Amino acid sequence: MQRLEIKKINARDSIVKKIFTSTEDGLKYLGKIVCKVLNISEEDVTFTLIHPDVSANENSVNSEVDVALESNEMIVNVEVNSVRSRKNERKNNMYVCHLVLRQTRNSEDYSKKFKKVYQINLNTYSVTNDDRFVVRSRLLDDKTYEEIHSFFEIYDINLAKILDMDYTKLMKDDESLEKLLYLLVSDDERLIKKVYDGDDFMAKIIREVKNSSDDFDNLLRYNRDVIFDGNEKQEAFEDGIERGVKKGYKLGVEQKAIEDAKAMLQENCNVDLICRVTKLSLNQIERLKEELK
Repeated sequence: MQRLEIKKINARDSIVKKIFTSTEDGLKYLGKIVCKVLNISEEDVTFTLIHPDVSANENSVNSEVDVALESNEMIVNVEVNSVRSRKNERKNNMYVCHLVLRQTRNSEDYSKKFKKVYQINLNTYSVTNDDRFVVRSRLLDDKTYEEIHSFFEIYDINLAKILDMDYTKLMKDDESLEKLLYLLVSDDERLIKKVYDGDDFMAKIIREVKNSSDDFDNLLRYNRDVIFDGNEKQEAFEDGIERGVKKGYKLGVEQKAIEDAKAMLQENCNVDLICRVTKLSLNQIERLKEELK
């Protein structure tokens, strides 16, 4: 199999989002996925797209989601995540908070129904050690395991698990979430057509995918080795940035303390007082005294 660059995986994510949002059939396909994940009937819900900027605060940045849907009963955010990183995890958690907070009401609006927020993360990796296909997260009582605060639920879907499945089994399983998502992970147009043989709706979606990209095989593909390599590189990059920020902050604080200590020495302040205020050691203060002579 051809090695797939990380940038092409990200490009594929853009194609997936375009499929979901550019046509009525694409939105219907997304609705099918959401209903299958949440185990609700397609006949019972009608989704509409909402603006991707979900910020509850005008001063917030990086608050544009991938795809957000709304019905009379719920708000659903769907995120496509190719590389696991702390930055992405923080952003995804922030989206949930925004979607909850934006429903904050004035006293006269309390009669309006609060819509539960669902976040569905379509990942190329597992978020747990047991490598489950679907992981559901909620706020539960840690003793009774009952849901206490029903503001939101998060579903993490490990798309890479579908690569381990026999496509012939998917062909026979018309009701499975895995079959519905197979289009988003397969690298073989021939197998895609076999899996969805006889499904007129998915045939339309496949045509839309092909129309969205001149490179069908490269854009709809997950290469496990490259993804994992990309995850490790991303984690290392973010670790380096985080260490650099912490080091810079520490140096800045220390430099400020030195400047304050020098100013206090020039005012003939008590050495013990300078130590308490600046948190510098007595030896450091004595060295600064020598420098100022």
